[in-house]
Amino acid sequence: MNTELVGNEAGLLTYFDFNEGIAGGTNTSITTVTNKANNALNGTLNNFTRTGTSSNFVGNSVSSTEIIGAATICGNTTTQYSHQISGGTWSVSSGASATISTSGLLTATTNAASTTAPSASVAPVVVEIPLIPA
Repeated sequence: MNTELVGNEAGLLTYFDFNEGIAGGTNTSITTVTNKANNALNGTLNNFTRTGTSSNFVGNSVSSTEIIGAATICGNTTTQYSHQISGGTWSVSSGASATISTSGLLTATTNAASTTAPSASVAPVVVEIPLIPA
């Protein structure tokens, strides 16, 4: 879940990862960014000085974007989920037999599978709620 795209994913038309250059370095020789999904549609950098700490490539400040919480819970139980990036709205997949509060507390109402995420910009986690015989 914590990986970059490759560029050959189904339906992907363009993918610019902006991994060119050195963060805060002198990158004036870089004038394009590569479209990893289709090299024929590369991007041209305009009005971008590519030197120093502004108007340049920057490093990644997010070390982990994973949702923290149980991958498996039983029906009729609760578990807490969290994410290091604040804000957003927690949600569960359509038709899921679970609810989730604004703080990330998931309540499984029956045995089913549920997908949960704090916002659309964070990759969701699939939570399995297995059928436990009575």
